[in-house]
Amino acid sequence: MVHLIPFLSTLLQLIAALLALRLTRLARGSWGWLLLALAMLLMALRRGMAGMENLANPRPMPASELVSLLISIFMVAGMVGVGHLLRAGRRAELALLEAEGKSKAEGERMTLLDAAAREAQAREGANQKAAELGRFLELVIDAASMWISTLDAEGRVVIWNRGAEEISGYAREEVQGRSDFWAWLYPDPEIRARMASEVASLLRGGNQTKGEETTLHRKDGTLRKVTWYVCPIYGRDGQTGGTLAVGHDVTELRGTQEDLQRTRTIQNLILDNSAMGIALVRNRSFQWMNARGAEILGLSLQEAQGSPTRNVYPDDASYEAFAKAAYPVMAKGGYWDTRWRLRKPSGNLFWCRLVGKALDPEHVEEGGVWLIEDITTKMAVESALAESEERFRGAFEGTQDALILLTPKGIFDCNHQALRLFGLEDKSEILQRSLKDFCPSRQPGGEGSEEGLGHHLQSALVGEFVHFQGGSEDPEVPDGRNPRHGPRGYFAHVPA
Repeated sequence: MVHLIPFLSTLLQLIAALLALRLTRLARGSWGWLLLALAMLLMALRRGMAGMENLANPRPMPASELVSLLISIFMVAGMVGVGHLLRAGRRAELALLEAEGKSKAEGERMTLLDAAAREAQAREGANQKAAELGRFLELVIDAASMWISTLDAEGRVVIWNRGAEEISGYAREEVQGRSDFWAWLYPDPEIRARMASEVASLLRGGNQTKGEETTLHRKDGTLRKVTWYVCPIYGRDGQTGGTLAVGHDVTELRGTQEDLQRTRTIQNLILDNSAMGIALVRNRSFQWMNARGAEILGLSLQEAQGSPTRNVYPDDASYEAFAKAAYPVMAKGGYWDTRWRLRKPSGNLFWCRLVGKALDPEHVEEGGVWLIEDITTKMAVESALAESEERFRGAFEGTQDALILLTPKGIFDCNHQALRLFGLEDKSEILQRSLKDFCPSRQPGGEGSEEGLGHHLQSALVGEFVHFQGGSEDPEVPDGRNPRHGPRGYFAHVPA
């Protein structure tokens, strides 16, 4: 019996190895369990070899064999316990997997329910938004200042907004559901027939009408000009279910355009027939010029258009000097009024009066309007007048005769001899005074000085040459005015 102990240990270790191999399946083929089973098989082999040696050479059984037997028993028991533990873990794992599966299924179900709830909520929100949009569009359509109306497939009014009421004069209650309102707006049968034909064409799927202008009769009998945009309305089935008409009242606009065109015509007549040249200058180039301006500058209208202003100046110095003098005044919003010498394409120099004003004082060089006047002849006349004036003044002051210039209101000039005659020092003592102030009340012949002077002055004003002999009985008056040797006088008319 003692010799059977090694073989019993071998059997138990083989059982433990088989149990380890079986647990490999529960452990999902872990290579650790395979190595453990292989180790147990080798131990069984070793115990079997030890038993065979003991049978071949009988000897007393050492105590280690009993320890090996106990180890083998514990190994089998341990494998059985580990097997129970792994199976319990497997059952727990399966239960966990089942629970996870159920949880996942429940999650998917909740996700579907949540998606359905969201979809329902979105549908409800969309319906609410659609309702709000519908109310908004209704308000917009009714508040629009333009004509907006719709007709159904039978030509009856469905929508008639406030703009349509204001333009036509007919309230929506008067036209709602009616198709005979065309006769109110277009009494002319031909126009009404054409409008009805166009609407019928749209209902049959015709092209939209855009920009057509008609004249309709309001309820109060006044006429309004309206431009139209008309298009068909399609239903869900793609069929034409009615028409939409949008109209703009352009009555005032057309009147304004006519007034503007009339104003432009008048302006063009004024500009083209002005006695003065008129030019629009931008960046020191002629952008526009009337015929008179081109004539003054010696250019054709084609040559003037777009040509630089430098071409009409005698030289660069004159060109630059003009800008330096004119721009500071124009930059303050004022008019620059000057006389400047210019040059024609032929090379001839001439004098012009130039009056300019900037379109925008902050950017003078970007645009200005200029008036151009040829003053060459005027300058020559003024020069001749100045020369004549100088000669007259020399003769006036240089003569030995006393000369007085006067009007019915009084004396306005005299020469030095006149001052000397009356014993005066300065012209301020005689100017704006009457000649009678320097005469006695009566002349030697008995005539009153005031009446006589008035008579002589009136005769001179009608062109007569008047001669008189004057004097004074006042001993205080200088000898030159004494009646015994009184002065001779002449009244002569000086043309204005």
